[in-house]
Amino acid sequence: MPLPALNQGILPEGCHECRLEDVEGIFCDGALRQELWAGFVRFAEYLRLGTSFRFLYLDGRFVTDEDWPDLIDVGLELPESRRYPPDLLMIDFKTRYGVNLLLYAPHRPGGPGRNFHEIFQIPEFGFADRRRLPDFSRKGYLKVWL
Repeated sequence: MPLPALNQGILPEGCHECRLEDVEGIFCDGALRQELWAGFVRFAEYLRLGTSFRFLYLDGRFVTDEDWPDLIDVGLELPESRRYPPDLLMIDFKTRYGVNLLLYAPHRPGGPGRNFHEIFQIPEFGFADRRRLPDFSRKGYLKVWL
């Protein structure tokens, strides 16, 4: 699943489906990005082996051409079945894996988490300002199959 080219340092608007290998091939240049990616891969393995999650969403500076991303934003949609490990709500994922985990329960309006699908499409202010993106610009994010 090839990813579209970056435009002004960001993905084109929308949710782009891909595999782990696709992300690694585009966004893992340099030691810092490789270190963040290694933590993310450990997190993805935790999900793949210990949960029923088969995909997740990626965003943040990591999926831009930013030189110094500090972590990887990850979104998970909580299943209605509630079949996920209880520690999913207690682990410090930033410290353990270098990911900022956002949870969303689309089947429970007003339930846990905010709709990260909306949040992930808004460029961070400082990034947008440095790139001189037009006001109300939208950007893309990734749906990654595990």
